Amino acid sequence: MTAVENRDEAGHAALTAIWATLGAAGLFEALSALGTQVRTVRATSPWQDDPYNVAVSFTVFAVPRLAGVIAVRMFAWRAPGGPDRAHQMVRAAWVVIALMGATLVAEWAGVIVGAHASAWNRWTAVLVAGLVVTCAAALVATVLLARCRRPRGSSARWRYDWLSDLVWICGRIPVLRRRVTDGHAAWVRRHTTGVFAGLSALVAVGVVGALAIGEG
Repeated sequence: MTAVENRDEAGHAALTAIWATLGAAGLFEALSALGTQVRTVRATSPWQDDPYNVAVSFTVFAVPRLAGVIAVRMFAWRAPGGPDRAHQMVRAAWVVIALMGATLVAEWAGVIVGAHASAWNRWTAVLVAGLVVTCAAALVATVLLARCRRPRGSSARWRYDWLSDLVWICGRIPVLRRRVTDGHAAWVRRHTTGVFAGLSALVAVGVVGALAIGEG
């Protein structure tokens, strides 16, 4: 098998694993939203309170955002830098699976100990069924990710990154073509800590504000 064929096979395996991860993340988010944002359902959830809810309250926001970034980058899958892209996206997919796994363990703990058992009803059965399906999907994604071939070498050898792909994607959108450039990407790379701190604060304000309004 030639080097090109090996690269194509590795890219196909990575693509399959990433799509499986995104599918599992979608199921996970549907379950998390149902169990946390719908009051009548949350009242019957085994994991509605701490310590089980610690993981859920974080990943219900973190998982869809990370999965969303991965999904956006899929538009640049055929762009130059395929091996770097596949490696980085598989790593990001592993983070999604790790966050989901920790949360699913916490939710199963609530079920096993019978937390709030007196309030369980048909909605609880729906939540547990969703938990089983989500675990199965996460397991499939984990197996596919584990089968991906990891290229040798450190990240210092990467020539393409997430910002490179963002510039490439925006370059194909007329409105954004001149607004997002390599110069902007270089600026973000020089101020990575400040940019992410600012974005984190902005997202936190949005999340807290939405919860405050929703909870009255």
